[in-house]
Amino acid sequence: MARELPNIPSDLDAVFAAIDRVFPTVLSTEEYRSVIAILSETLSQPAIATVMCHIVEEDFGKVLNDVYGVQAPNGAPPQEAVERVRDLMRRAGYAP
Repeated sequence: MARELPNIPSDLDAVFAAIDRVFPTVLSTEEYRSVIAILSETLSQPAIATVMCHIVEEDFGKVLNDVYGVQAPNGAPPQEAVERVRDLMRRAGYAP
């Protein structure tokens, strides 16, 4: 079942909706980290945390810390995983 659209800035609605279409229930750790890596290409750290805290139903601060971790040297998930998730997100309408 898809998540209800949270009260987030309207410029993030399409990002949330695309991720929700690809991952309507649960993300693996690798998928979660891959989504963060993809969003890091175009969104600020707080914007990524704003979207992802609603996707994974976690505290904003915890998710922001995860964003920092993914963006840290040697923190990114495997490139193959990122490309697999990127392809899924594109098919779901994510076009930054």
